[in-house]
Amino acid sequence: MFDKMRQDGRLITDALQLLTYARDAGLDSGQPDAVALPHSVEEVLALVRWAEQRNLPLIARGAGTGLAGGAVAARGGWIVNFSRMNCIL
Repeated sequence: MFDKMRQDGRLITDALQLLTYARDAGLDSGQPDAVALPHSVEEVLALVRWAEQRNLPLIARGAGTGLAGGAVAARGGWIVNFSRMNCIL
């Protein structure tokens, strides 16, 4: 799954690109270890299961416009960017 996401540009590990996810619209900041941009519920489930096995924090992010730091990886972990998913049922 991660190879396919990386090939499609939906798994970000490049340090320079990760800087764009180090903060939301608020003042808090924290560099994530990676950013995943899933486009299906199946990818989200696989990512959550994988992270759970490794005790890896996942941080949900939408547009990154929040002011409270809720979408910031303050203690590391992966950001899961849901901006490409417009419907989760």
